[in-house]
Amino acid sequence: MATLQSFFLYFAALTAILIPVRAQLTPDFYDNLGGPWYKVLLGRRDSRTASNNDANTNLPPPFFNFSQLLSNFQSHGLNLTDLVVLSAGHTIGLARDLIAKKGLLHSDQELFKGDGSGSDRLVKYYGYVNPYKFLTDFSASMIKMGNMKPLTGTDGEIRMNCRKVNN
Repeated sequence: MATLQSFFLYFAALTAILIPVRAQLTPDFYDNLGGPWYKVLLGRRDSRTASNNDANTNLPPPFFNFSQLLSNFQSHGLNLTDLVVLSAGHTIGLARDLIAKKGLLHSDQELFKGDGSGSDRLVKYYGYVNPYKFLTDFSASMIKMGNMKPLTGTDGEIRMNCRKVNN
């Protein structure tokens, strides 16, 4: 499976015509590995430039406490569920790691303090009661995040190759 995925991703990146196909099939690879599946929407317009300042302003830093994390997510139209599931997206088994007080980043561990505050209940729910609900909520949050502040009209461009701006 890993070899097939590597082969497909390599050629899809080189062949602009396969980009829409890759976008639709990539979630299937994660689904086959036991991860969430969600439909990737096509035709999103991307900026023609990158902004280090925007990234540093909009993404929560790893030293944020729980209140700061939630406030940051809410300022982008996201909620507590989005905060927990999207934060868990960078590691496998995050909920159980947090409950064991082994969060990778300070901001991760802020999601579970073990005192019943903040998102403790939600982390326990995803970790022990219903891990499949985590997968469906993660998928919904990824789609929600992908639809934030879409560029329209002549702003940005639909990339022929997702790794670089069009010529």
